[in-house]
Amino acid sequence: MEMNTTKAWNPLLQCLRSCIRKKRQNSAAATANRLLYQELANLLWDDQVLGYGIAEKTESGAGTGELSARFYVKRKVSKSRLKSSWRIPESLQVLHGEGVKTRVKLKTDVVEMRSIPIAHRMLMPGQSIGHRVGTSGALGLIVDGNTSGRFLLSCAHVLSPPIAILRDQIESPADPDGVAGPNTVGELFYGMSFRNGGQFDMDAALVVPTAPNLELSNQSLGLGPNPDFDVITPANQMSFRGHGVRRFSFATPHDGVFDSIQNNVPVLLNNMSMRFNGVFAYRGDVRDGDSGSPVINLVTNRLLGLHFAGSQADRVGFVIPFQTIARRLKVHIAPI
Repeated sequence: MEMNTTKAWNPLLQCLRSCIRKKRQNSAAATANRLLYQELANLLWDDQVLGYGIAEKTESGAGTGELSARFYVKRKVSKSRLKSSWRIPESLQVLHGEGVKTRVKLKTDVVEMRSIPIAHRMLMPGQSIGHRVGTSGALGLIVDGNTSGRFLLSCAHVLSPPIAILRDQIESPADPDGVAGPNTVGELFYGMSFRNGGQFDMDAALVVPTAPNLELSNQSLGLGPNPDFDVITPANQMSFRGHGVRRFSFATPHDGVFDSIQNNVPVLLNNMSMRFNGVFAYRGDVRDGDSGSPVINLVTNRLLGLHFAGSQADRVGFVIPFQTIARRLKVHIAPI
C-alpha cells in the first residue's frame, strides 16, 4: 500500500470523523465506501471514545508490524458487556488507490487512555489567540507586571469582547466553536470596556497563563536579551518616518514603513464606532484577523506596539504604542 497517498485514506478518515462528531455521512459518501460505512456509521459513540488514529496494531503491549485503525477509550470493557451497536468491529474495509480501487481490510486496535494527554508547547508572539466565544486575533507579547506576575498581551477587542467577564477562558489557537477546550491557555485578567462614540488611546487586554506545560517566549521577535520599545513623540516622530517596520502574525512577517503619530482615527470595533488618539500609523499591506500582532522597528530593533486596526484599501495599519500600554497597565516586556 502506498502510505503517502493521502487520498486513499480520505474515506476512512471522513467516516471516523462523522462517528466521533455523532454525525452521519451523506448518501454519496456512504455509497462510495458502502462496506466501511456499514461497519461504522451506525455505531453509537459517547465520551468514552477519546479519539482515533492510524497506528501499528499492538497485542499484549507489543507491536505486530501491521497497520491498524486505533481507537482510544477511557476504559476497555469486555464485548459481552457492550451492546452490539457499541462494539468496535475487528476490521474495516477500506477502498484504496485511484481509478480502479482495491478493497483492503484494515484491522482495528483499542487502546485504553485514562485522560487526554497535554502537549508540551511553546507560545510566542504572533500566534493565534482568542476568547472562548470565538473571537480571533494574534498574541502580541509576553509581559511582566511591575508587581503582578506574567501575562499574555493582545488587543481587548480580541480577548475581551462585550460579553466577556474576568477569568473567562482564552484559547490558542482560537477556534469558533464557542466552547473552551484543551486549547485553553489562560484566563482573562484585564480587558478594556469600549463604548460607542468614545475616544480612546489603548486597545489592550491581559491574560494569566494557566495551561500546564506551557512554555512562553518572546524570542520570535528577535529583540535580543534586553528587549525594549521605541518612545516616539510628536517632537521626535519625523526622525522615525520611513523606518522599516515588521508585523508578526501567524508565523508570517509582513513588512511596511513607519509614517506618523495620528489622532482622531475612526475605528469600528465590535460593531461600535469610536476614535483613537496617539496611535502609530504605518504603510503596508494589512489583513483582517491580525489584531494584536506585534510590530517592531527594523532600524532600532525595538518594539513599536500592537497592530489593532487598518485599511486594506489605503494600505495603512494602526498600532497601539507599547509606551502607552506599559504606562497604563504597568507592564514591561518579559526578557524570555
